[in-house]
Amino acid sequence: MELDATGLEMTQQRHRVCQDGEWVRAVRRNTGNDQIFVYYHTETKKFVVCEWVVKPRTYGQGQALCTELFTISGPPDHAPDDMPTMEWIRNRCRPLIDYFDEHLTQRADEAYQEACNQMESEAQAKDAAKMLAGMGNDEAAHYVESGASPNVGEGEGGGMLEELTEELSAASQGKVFSSQGGKPAKHRF
Repeated sequence: MELDATGLEMTQQRHRVCQDGEWVRAVRRNTGNDQIFVYYHTETKKFVVCEWVVKPRTYGQGQALCTELFTISGPPDHAPDDMPTMEWIRNRCRPLIDYFDEHLTQRADEAYQEACNQMESEAQAKDAAKMLAGMGNDEAAHYVESGASPNVGEGEGGGMLEELTEELSAASQGKVFSSQGGKPAKHRF
């Protein structure tokens, strides 16, 4: 097997290019790539789905180069058990730039969501701190607002700040909370 910097070199001794069947034509339509073909490997006895990098005798060259995409155990038109789904094939045959664009967009969306969640937690902490300060508990207010409190907002998987704010609001209205069998509830700040 000869590997060129751009792909696998096809040799007549090891690689038998198969005639295009209905399955290959369907893959070409679904991927938009007319360079896809199948060859039979005489040593491994497997069928290999590939993409031409340099077709035989293109631009006067006798060398043929391809990129192997995946292997299957039988002819593709016979639907062997290890045949991947068309969705998997479309993803495997996507241009690399599309793959990177999608993942960069996904990472940017995740970073944006994380920033929004953090801002939400900070706003909830300020609300809780404002209530504590209004109740005359400046030390606890500073603790909650500074971020030293382990309480995080709902967007960051917590919701504890929201609960704390509700408890403080109820406490400021003279309501008594008990979540420990009649004992006064301990605040988490």
